[in-house]
Parts: sequence; structure tokens; C-alpha cells
Amino acid sequence: MLNEDDHTIVNVYGAEWRGIVQYYLLAGNVARLYRLLWVMETSLLKTLANKHRYTVSKMARKYAATITTPYGPRKCFEAQIAAALPHGPVEPHLRADRTPVRTRERYAQVHPLLAQGHSLRSIGRELGLARGTIRRFARAASPEELLVHNRTGYTDQSVLDEFMPYLHQRWNQGTTNAARLFAEIKARGYRGQANLVRAYLQPFRTTAHIPAPPPPPPSVRRVTAWIMTKPSRIDPADQRRLDAILAASPELDALAGHVRGFVTPHARATRQ
Repeated sequence: MLNEDDHTIVNVYGAEWRGIVQYYLLAGNVARLYRLLWVMETSLLKTLANKHRYTVSKMARKYAATITTPYGPRKCFEAQIAAALPHGPVEPHLRADRTPVRTRERYAQVHPLLAQGHSLRSIGRELGLARGTIRRFARAASPEELLVHNRTGYTDQSVLDEFMPYLHQRWNQGTTNAARLFAEIKARGYRGQANLVRAYLQPFRTTAHIPAPPPPPPSVRRVTAWIMTKPSRIDPADQRRLDAILAASPELDALAGHVRGFVTPHARATRQ
């Protein structure tokens, strides 16, 4: 079960427990099943701990929950599925974690003080922030501009970009321990922080496999070269990508037709 997501693992254990209880519900000593409940809960937590390379106590704290039942509140272990969890960076206006909340609060504090004529140094003293931080907030037209990257105004995400294919490969091979993956990419030259690796991998913990990222779009120069080249000389794979681009843009398709209509007579005239 180690290859299943956490929700499936918890659900399987829960279904097994409910089936056993329903079967023995008419017995007179049903209370003895609490011993079996302890065994199944321990097995569940050890399974999750083995999957994530964490301790049993950490798994117990992570998945502990209290639910409301017709018989009053009951404690249990619960794994939730995050709806439409994105892979990698999230659009700035969709972010709701601690960093964007703090960034929006500071932005709302800094700009009114700037409008009142306070200097960067005085605002920094009042809010307890460095002058460079105040300067970044002052230059930003909106909080979302500061949240384009992983941190407020920094490009930490780009430090990890070149190691993402390796992280995806190792994750799909079954290595899901963030500390171990951090040590591996650090040996390969990664200079960022461990918490950036951990934050990047967190959305993937609800999936057993990281899907392959879509191929990067071709550059403008590459598309221009394809349009300027005779169709008979273009690689078939490049021709398919060009056809898809032209099909999505009627204006560019019309322009490509004009360009090729000009290039062909010009080439003939040059040969003559």
C-alpha cells in the first residue's frame, strides 16, 4: 500500500474496521474489539510513517481529527484530498498560505504611510522592517507583483528549476523524503534552502506519481525560422508543432501564408 495516496490508505483501513465491527455487532462482548482497533490504528500509522519516512507520533499528530456524530464528538484519523492541487508555483492571486497573507498585510501598511509622506527609513522603523524590504513594497504596484516568485520579490524558485527534473525522477522512483532529496540535489550543486525543496514537494504528497511537465513553448526565433523554411525541409515533429501554433492563431497563419508566398518567388528569382 506504500504506493497509494494517504487518503486511500486511511480509507482502506477504515473500511476493514467498519466491516469487522458490523459483522460482530450482535455479539455480547463487542467491547473486546477495542484491542483490535488499537492494532489497526497502530498498523495504519506505521504504514504512513514508512511511506513518508516519518515517526509514528508525527503521523498521529498530522492525521488526528475530531468529527461530529449522532453520538457526540469522536476522535479518529482523517486524510483529506486537496481539490485541484496545482503542481509547482501557484498563481499569485490564488495563493493563500502564510507568505501571501503577510505580504498583503505589509503592503496595506506601507502604502498608506508612503501616501502620508513618510520616508522609507521612518516606515522601516515603525514597522520593524529593513529599508530594502520597504523599498520593494514601495515599488510594487500591487501585492500580487511581489508574489510572482516564491518569496516577496526574490526569485528563489529559479534556483530550484534546473533540479526539478531530477526531483521528479527520484520521486517517481519512490524516494519521497524531502530531506534526502535535498541532500542529493545539494551534492549536485543546489545552493538554495531545504524549506524550498520541502515546499515544492508538498503538493505531490497526495499523488503517487508526478506527471511529466508539458514541453516548453518554442521561442519566437524558432517559430520564425520554421515559417521561413520550406515545408519539405522542416523536421516532421517541428512541422506538427508549427501546425498546432498556426491552427490556434488565424492571424499568424495568414501571415505565414504571405511570408511563404514571398519567399518562394524570391528564391526562384535568386536562382535565375
